Amino acid sequence: MIRYRRSIQLPAPHGAVRCTVEHWTDGIAVFYWGTLEQFVAAGCATPAMLAPGRPGRPRKDADGDRVTLQQISGTRYRLMRVKPQAAAPGLPGVSEWLAAYPLRRGDDRAEAFQRFLCAALGNAGATLP
Repeated sequence: MIRYRRSIQLPAPHGAVRCTVEHWTDGIAVFYWGTLEQFVAAGCATPAMLAPGRPGRPRKDADGDRVTLQQISGTRYRLMRVKPQAAAPGLPGVSEWLAAYPLRRGDDRAEAFQRFLCAALGNAGATLP
């Protein structure tokens, strides 16, 4: 189940890579759109993660977390990385997403999301504005 979604551009010099971050009940899913070269240059993936996989075997990153690569058109791809909440802030785009996400007191979903943000940022005592 998707709880929160936000699209952002990665900071320069990797602004050509579009990124959408989704907060799922079991972790964070980060979707990147761009070329394979852009993914490697921006730190979204390693060359090993983008190498052709074996049929029937899911792609995994170095931590054993799920990676999906889908060709959109020509040299454009969509890369999906799924990480546990504690490990997600290390992915490109996630820290920008955390910093930009507006939280308002009274939003029913905000309390659960605040707990995630505080844990991800290592600030357990933070409160909503």
